[in-house]
Amino acid sequence: MNDVISQYFCHPAKNRYGKGSEKNTVEQDSAKPLWLVKETMPSATPPRTSNTQGFTLIEMLVVMAILGVLLSIAVLNVQGLNNDAGSAASILKASLIEARTEAISTSSVRRFVLNKQNQLLYQRGDSCSQAGGWIRLDTPTLPDGIELDDQNKKNWKVCFTTRGTLSDVPISDLTITDSRKRTRSITVFLTGSVTSQ
Repeated sequence: MNDVISQYFCHPAKNRYGKGSEKNTVEQDSAKPLWLVKETMPSATPPRTSNTQGFTLIEMLVVMAILGVLLSIAVLNVQGLNNDAGSAASILKASLIEARTEAISTSSVRRFVLNKQNQLLYQRGDSCSQAGGWIRLDTPTLPDGIELDDQNKKNWKVCFTTRGTLSDVPISDLTITDSRKRTRSITVFLTGSVTSQ
């Protein structure tokens, strides 16, 4: 090992492959400092030639542009797969559960009514049996193209009492239909629990 080290550092002009004379190398070594003596050492990597494989920057940019166009087309096609009926059912279910919680915590009844114009109204009152005097609250926003319906043609009503139960069981489920004719239904039980199917 020491011979190899001395061969590279102590005698830089000496030819390690047996060519040349030792007399010349010793004279050269004594004439110049080691840091001035230039010697080419064998390289660990081969020199780069024109047939070396790899990608240029332009090739990479072209591939990235093509991938970007394909990805944007795929995203536009996937957006139509959203299930608006499912989203509306989740929103309504969460709103019904929130209304039940508010009825319990505020000691005032809450109700949802589907009117004859196919609009869902969210209201607050003193009693589920009162005829008028309902205060209108903010109704949850549903996705576009949603239609609400029930089997009794716009007579669907749910009223949560201050105990969190219903005053009357709804006659039917609330059916949610989106623009692609996908449907979901909301069922509210007498105990106040809500399910969507």
